Amino acid sequence: SVTVTQLPVALDGITVATAKGSAAEECIGILGGLDVMFLNFIFSDSLGGLEFMWSDLSTDCAAVPIKVTGPDNSHGTNEFFGDVVLNSGESFSPFYHEAEVEERVQYLKDNTGAIGYFGYVAYDSNIDVLSAVPIENDSGA
Repeated sequence: SVTVTQLPVALDGITVATAKGSAAEECIGILGGLDVMFLNFIFSDSLGGLEFMWSDLSTDCAAVPIKVTGPDNSHGTNEFFGDVVLNSGESFSPFYHEAEVEERVQYLKDNTGAIGYFGYVAYDSNIDVLSAVPIENDSGA
C-alpha cells in the first residue's frame, strides 16, 4: 500500500510594483512601504468600490487616484495573491485585469497612481521600468 502525502515545497513569487518615477512609487516611499493591511485596503472590495487617492493614505502624497491592476483569473498568481491579501468573504475591487504582462506594465506607466502585482519572473523582465514595493509581513519584518 502506498500513502501519498502532499507537501508544499514553494510559494508563488509575487512582486507588487509601480512604475518608476510615478506618484504611487513616491507615496509608497513616503509611507516607508506597505503592509498586508494596506494591500487589502487597496485591492479588496471591502469599502464598496469607492475610489481613493494616494493622499488618503498620507497628506504628504499626491492627490491622484489609486488605480490597481493584476492578472486575470486564468493566472495562479491572481489566486495566490487573493489568498494572501483578501480576508474571508472579500473579493477583489473592480480593477484592470489583464492576462498579458506587457499590457499591465503599460497600464502602470500610463497611470501615475497605479499599483499592480506580477509573478516575480514578469517583474524581473520589466525591472527597468517597474519599482518593487517593500511589503512588511504580519510579524513586522
